Amino acid sequence: MNQGINEMNQHFVFQTADPACIRHAGPDLEKLSQHYPMAGSQREAEAAQQRRLRVLTKAGRRNCKKLAEKLQACRNDKPCGSAACAHCQRERYLGQLAISLPMMSASLGYACVELVFSEDTAIRHPWRDMTQSRQQICRYKQRISRTLRRLGLTDPVIGTFSLLRHRFNGEEESTFWLPRLRLLLPDNRNLLKGLGAHMTRGVMESAETGRIIPVRRLPARGMARSLGLVLDPEEYVTACRTDEATGTLKTGVPELLKGSTLARSLVMMDNMGFGKLTFRCGVLPQKSAAIHG
Repeated sequence: MNQGINEMNQHFVFQTADPACIRHAGPDLEKLSQHYPMAGSQREAEAAQQRRLRVLTKAGRRNCKKLAEKLQACRNDKPCGSAACAHCQRERYLGQLAISLPMMSASLGYACVELVFSEDTAIRHPWRDMTQSRQQICRYKQRISRTLRRLGLTDPVIGTFSLLRHRFNGEEESTFWLPRLRLLLPDNRNLLKGLGAHMTRGVMESAETGRIIPVRRLPARGMARSLGLVLDPEEYVTACRTDEATGTLKTGVPELLKGSTLARSLVMMDNMGFGKLTFRCGVLPQKSAAIHG
């Protein structure tokens, strides 16, 4: 018994002396993670989980405390399934990787693409109206699905919706959020061109935001890294400015949210759930055959 616990100590970090409470993916998925560092280790997931718990607890709001309790209660035999849970995020990625890797690797190639929806007014405080945000995502799902089918798509496509917080000149009062969808889809020139033409229609341009670039291809080496990018539900903040010559919105390298903004973001992610945030089109299995052992 002690030998088994010592072996687990070498691979896992946990806040309990009870091995049954150690949160990790199933044996097959943990073996898979050793070959794909993009998934992160159990230790990294637990460290991220503890940071989130501290942020939620410090925020002090009732919904934050409730989410913290939900994440703390996440167990292997009864995972919380929250989109805000670091362990469930990791397990979702590994499960999808196990399914998608052989299927997508057999194709002619996939591309990682980011769509930015800017025809609606930029959002100042997205957490104030969750219902509106959910309805907005549903509209985007239907719209992009119709467009992909119209363009003749038959291969599987997967992606995740999130919000990107834009901050002008580091000023809090000038921040706004824009919804985005990261997709992993066939690397087909006509498909990408047609999707780009569709997204360009109705692009928002104002003195507040400048002209938004609605489609861009994300640099990613390998299917595992690409899948990691498109399955990430976390929300980020980026510094931005308007290019005086072109009027285009220029953004910097996105950074993870912090403090009370992160706490609100986690509550939003939990409220939406993986089901709402995930985009699927085409035939692609949703669950791995073996999750926990």
